[in-house]
Amino acid sequence: QVDLASDQRGHERSASLLDQARNSDVELRDPHSATSELKDLLTLAESDAGPLRKAAEQAQNAAYEAKGRRDDRAKLLPSVAEAEEEVDRREAELSRVKGLETTLAVTRSHLVNAQETVHRSIAPTLQRTLVEWLPTVTDGRYTDAIVDPETLEVKVRAGTSAWVSAQQLSVGTAEQIYLLLRVALVTHIADPGTSCPMLLDDVTVQSDEIRTTALLDVLLDLSDDRQIVLFAQEPLVEEWAEAQIEDGGPVHLITLEQVPV
Repeated sequence: QVDLASDQRGHERSASLLDQARNSDVELRDPHSATSELKDLLTLAESDAGPLRKAAEQAQNAAYEAKGRRDDRAKLLPSVAEAEEEVDRREAELSRVKGLETTLAVTRSHLVNAQETVHRSIAPTLQRTLVEWLPTVTDGRYTDAIVDPETLEVKVRAGTSAWVSAQQLSVGTAEQIYLLLRVALVTHIADPGTSCPMLLDDVTVQSDEIRTTALLDVLLDLSDDRQIVLFAQEPLVEEWAEAQIEDGGPVHLITLEQVPV
């Protein structure tokens, strides 16, 4: 930091000394007095020169530092042309993102409309299937069902009791309801007059003995117009299949060998 006030005082004092030297009335006839006076003036001038030289050095160093900072910043800042190119790239990217946002919004709108259409068309089919088979698979505990056409949420009830969401039922009952929903979906998505086979894995694992037998009977009835392949591990299922075979029912039992682990 340069002491400007001190510099100003030094300049003023040097100017004063110079004026004194110019205006000194030194007579040649008194050389000793003139020499003494000039020496005094020179001493004063030299005493003032030190701070001035120091101030000049500080000013020069400050100028070098400012130039260095300017050069460093110039290296970091892009040129005007580069900055304009970067602005163009960012604006193009912004335009692309806005276009993508519009596309996604339109796509989402179409998907929501399609979902609502599918829900409205399939909800009655799901409800009819549930109402038809629900009393059998739940052993008469639930006799009626509704399907929300907006969310496809399933609710059931017994007689005229309050509606209960399928999500609030026991795991076994919920699994039976979801199995009936899958049967309804298979029926709905298949082309008219086309029989779509079904592959089921462990659909009776959460059911008690009575509901397991009832569920197997429902699957047997459904097999009249479609092939149903059921994978199960409960001995009760095997016993049921063997009984059906003995009665001449359309059941084929395949026992798989256990794979060692």
